[in-house]
Amino acid sequence: MENNITNQGNNNIIIQGITDSSITLEVNGATQEIQNEMASLNALLEQMNAQQVQMADKIYDLGELGQADLGLKKTFNVLMTKKLMTALAENGLVPAQKFLDKTKSINGWENDSRFADVAKNLITFAFVGVVGAQLRKIMAIGKEALSEEKQQSYIQSCHLMAQKSIQLLNFTLISAFWDVQKTNNYELNEEETRELNLFFDDSIERSLADYTTLLELLMKLFEKHALELPLKGLEELKIDRFKKSCNRIQKLKSLLDKSQHSLMTCFEIEGQLTQFLTHLILFMNYDMLSVKSVVYDEKRTSSPQYIHSYIELGIDQKFNENTEKLNILNTPVVTDSVLIYDKRSNYEEYVNLSPFVIDYNTQMFENGAKICFFSSKHISDASLNYRFLEDNSIENVNFSNMLNDNTKLENIMKEKNDYIKLKFDLIFQQFEEAKKEVLKNSTQGEGGAEDVSFDDLFG
Repeated sequence: MENNITNQGNNNIIIQGITDSSITLEVNGATQEIQNEMASLNALLEQMNAQQVQMADKIYDLGELGQADLGLKKTFNVLMTKKLMTALAENGLVPAQKFLDKTKSINGWENDSRFADVAKNLITFAFVGVVGAQLRKIMAIGKEALSEEKQQSYIQSCHLMAQKSIQLLNFTLISAFWDVQKTNNYELNEEETRELNLFFDDSIERSLADYTTLLELLMKLFEKHALELPLKGLEELKIDRFKKSCNRIQKLKSLLDKSQHSLMTCFEIEGQLTQFLTHLILFMNYDMLSVKSVVYDEKRTSSPQYIHSYIELGIDQKFNENTEKLNILNTPVVTDSVLIYDKRSNYEEYVNLSPFVIDYNTQMFENGAKICFFSSKHISDASLNYRFLEDNSIENVNFSNMLNDNTKLENIMKEKNDYIKLKFDLIFQQFEEAKKEVLKNSTQGEGGAEDVSFDDLFG
């Protein structure tokens, strides 16, 4: 066999042998052994910037590898499971470290469902509420029988998880900046003004790349004004490497949009999402909850206290079930709010994400939680579009102007439908107030990127 065929790129990679557990490669003349998984081979090819691999006298492009019958295992989420378990253990998650200690003598535990399922469960519970819920979907899709539908669902879900994770970061940063801006007057430059205006007013849903650009801008804004970041560990984010993963995920999703994807696209996006999540390992220290109500309680013989009724937002939370819990604290918290908090603080250290993240069921006086992320302004009437995390459907919030000079609050509260409209009015008003406060000392530049407006289409 001639092993001197030159592959595209700067590296020559030859498959010398494949066993049930490993792939033996010759990489630029040096022998290397990796796990027998398509995702592991793809990760190596990406690391080496190689687009092809040789086996015997044939060269395979990346797209061909997924279809070729070479004995390569094509199990989803194996690479992700092993790397995330390692990352969680290295960052202090005790159950992850205990798991790795118990399985260190078991070669290829990640390929054995008896062990891998335990690891996947640990991983999904480790990441903050809504992120863990999205990750659980990806793990579930990975177990399905191989099909075109599975490939499409997997690529879409990986992209959506990356998007929602960055949105959560952006919502947290904007909410925290809103809080400090209330008592300060930090100036925004042209770029900051433009990007934040687009966040509040864009009538077209922003892309993953757009959200990443906003994240980088917000982190620089906090650094410029010497503000403490609201999430501990976020200052360690290597933004350039993080952006690279985000851009690659966006490009892989575009292959699906253009029907140019293949099985290898799934393994590529698995590798990129794994890198993405290792950058956001800080989420292991945070949880989220939805505050349904707060009751003030004070007796003549005791100090005042606040009884919080809330729902923990995690992978075991169902949006239509009543899973409310109670907590008694000495401090109040905003009702009808969604909080992200340091799980080590009993949510005494939190950021209120409303109105960027809302619990739709709370507004509707319904059981359970239906968590929705702000998406965009409506194209015709400037109402607010939110995306329901469970199925990515749109929920619209408009302004009904229920509380005006001709109405009384007590009368509105007597009628459930009117009260619901009032609650949505308050979300709308909070959103506009947030925009006003965040941008109160902004710089309006001449020219530059502008929002694409379609208002004139509707008269």
